[in-house]
Amino acid sequence: MELALLNTKPIYDGVIAFLFAENKNIVLSDKSGLLTIFGCQTKTIGSKKRPYTEPEIEYLTKYDPKGIDEKLWVVYEVDWKSFQGEPIEGTNLLQGSSISRGSSGISSSATLYRFAVDPINNLVVSCMETSYSGSSQIQIQNWEQSVFQKHSNLATLD
Repeated sequence: MELALLNTKPIYDGVIAFLFAENKNIVLSDKSGLLTIFGCQTKTIGSKKRPYTEPEIEYLTKYDPKGIDEKLWVVYEVDWKSFQGEPIEGTNLLQGSSISRGSSGISSSATLYRFAVDPINNLVVSCMETSYSGSSQIQIQNWEQSVFQKHSNLATLD
């Protein structure tokens, strides 16, 4: 099963990692046995090695050669049609979010994640991550504007 990924760096919901497939309702996770992902029903359809980007392969080859082949990820089919999130104004998309605390467990070392779900087409169309800092709000606004520009459903004015 060949998959193009929407995000090459995992999004974390606590300690569980997720990679979204591009143009499909497929999610890879490092945790098995999940019945829901972000509140949506899942169906396990297999497992596969995580696809890595060229820079990741170069890094792992140099610093952790065993890391490339060790980990299998569970492949889930997700029913995004039932996703409950905040509407992204001017689109048919809903926004989801999660947070992953840093290793010290304090909020200043947390990472914030946002993702845009298209429940009509049953897939995730965009995602982003930012650190927990003053600049994070600007990054989130820029991401929302980018999603709006790409997925706007506003009628054209005559």
